[in-house]
Amino acid sequence: MSYFGYRGESVMKKRTVLALSAFITIGASFTAGVYAQDVIQKVEAYLRPDFKVVLNGQQVNLNAPPLVYDNSSYLPLKLVGQLLGAQVNWDSQSQTIHIVNRIYSEQAETPEEITDEVTMITPRVETVKYLGRTYTLLKIYDNKWTTLYRLSDARKMGIDTKGLRLSKEKYTEDIYVSEEELKKAWKETPEPSYTYDYTSPVPMGQISDLKVIDALNDFAKSVSKYKIGDKEYYTEPILMEPAEKVNQFYYWCRVNGKFSKYVITLIPFSELHGGRLDPNGVQYLPNGYTYKQLEPDDPEYYSY
Repeated sequence: MSYFGYRGESVMKKRTVLALSAFITIGASFTAGVYAQDVIQKVEAYLRPDFKVVLNGQQVNLNAPPLVYDNSSYLPLKLVGQLLGAQVNWDSQSQTIHIVNRIYSEQAETPEEITDEVTMITPRVETVKYLGRTYTLLKIYDNKWTTLYRLSDARKMGIDTKGLRLSKEKYTEDIYVSEEELKKAWKETPEPSYTYDYTSPVPMGQISDLKVIDALNDFAKSVSKYKIGDKEYYTEPILMEPAEKVNQFYYWCRVNGKFSKYVITLIPFSELHGGRLDPNGVQYLPNGYTYKQLEPDDPEYYSY
């Protein structure tokens, strides 16, 4: 866990003594090998569970007590970042803490800020590393083969999009910003991440609950191939990600080659079965979905 320190007078009561190998520790990211480096020093510090932290008049519930060392008080850096609206990311390869000092809401822009309309030719999912954190993004190419990012994804990355040219995609009505525009604002070029999650056949964006992932993968499998009348349908997965509502998810995919979207609602198994738990360990079940084909059936409209 990282600690953020500030100097101030404190009464050094030795209620708890802690031998620290470093001031900065990010969860389980540090391994024993890190502590062997010559630059690491052991110090004697004090945990102070009796200390209170008040932010804007409201007491903050800490997941770890403040720490006192050399007459300075230290708070968990990640917690401080969250309270102040920043992201704190740990890059274990370079042993660097990245602090993204502004996080933007995902609310839609006003119409006056939209400069033009683009038509998607092909969507693609890409996992990138930016300022020490990994993001799974949905990108598109338009009919000029311009690379565009969703505005919501750019904001999740902490990129200041103010003043950039924005475009509305014709069929999804989502707001996008071109890669050329983002280059004016990002702090480093996002690097592609080629790590593959073998536990999930469908790319998952910002979904970490393994039971939720299992339920969503089961749904994707159930619609991977089906038949209505004499027509067969084949679904190629693109991305699963959380929707705005709790336990609701978007499933971006191609159905018979056409870009489409499912909105899936999950329900806890216990809620559906009167509090009983599933003997096989299933925790979530699909509780309805909607489907929309986003690309037209126009034979002159091509998707790749």
